[in-house]
Amino acid sequence: MPEDIRIIQLSKSYHEKKVLKELSFHIKFGAITALMAPSGAGKTTLLRILMGLEEADSGSVEGIQGMRLSAVFQEDRLCGNLSPVSNIRLTAGSHFPKQTILRALEETDLLSCATQPVRELSGGQSRRVALLRALLSPYELLLLDEPFKGLDTKTRLRIMEYTLTSIRRDNDAGIAKTVLFVTHDETEASYMAAEILQPFSIPFPFVPQGIELGRENQGTGLAGQIRFQDRGKIRILPIRPVTLVIIQVLAQLLPGEQKITAVFPDGGKRGGF
Repeated sequence: MPEDIRIIQLSKSYHEKKVLKELSFHIKFGAITALMAPSGAGKTTLLRILMGLEEADSGSVEGIQGMRLSAVFQEDRLCGNLSPVSNIRLTAGSHFPKQTILRALEETDLLSCATQPVRELSGGQSRRVALLRALLSPYELLLLDEPFKGLDTKTRLRIMEYTLTSIRRDNDAGIAKTVLFVTHDETEASYMAAEILQPFSIPFPFVPQGIELGRENQGTGLAGQIRFQDRGKIRILPIRPVTLVIIQVLAQLLPGEQKITAVFPDGGKRGGF
């Protein structure tokens, strides 16, 4: 019986910056596994190691040897002068006839641009071509790095369903397809995957700078904002009313003389924590 893919104590650094630290988890054979983490956690680095494009500093990957890989990168990586059909045939080879490719383009609303150079397509159209190129290849392990980004909500749901149908069709035919789906979108992960993993050890890089609270902005449902330093840059995030229950905890993180101050629409400051 085929084995699961095992990532064991995988570590990787760039210029003394630790990107992956002793990462360990299993990818179930013949199933879709979602890997969730925020941007900068090392998800893409992990995929590059699995594809053989990077070497880990330590640790190992077992069960992947000899598997045929297919991938959707964060960038589309299409040949701009070629049409969608020609881009897909680069990986499909003789395994998928042209009629199968045209039917896939039709099912993803791309048939009308099947013969146009990819450079003339929109971002969403190019993204769908990149996904079809990965699906229409004789793979055993499919690596998806945020494959639905840039798609509007309606199109994204349709393409997610198309992707699931394609994978399930092969599995039902006895052609086992193992999929690692990387995303930071919990809705996508829940829709696509049989199992959702969050194995990354992520250092907290934020230095809180201050929190401002005020009456909810008209129609926005927001109660204020939090300012914090993220890798040297000052960023601002909105605060919703439910967040107020943890404000006291956040206050303990504020360095030095920083404090939480209630700021009202008239500019007055009335009290604080």
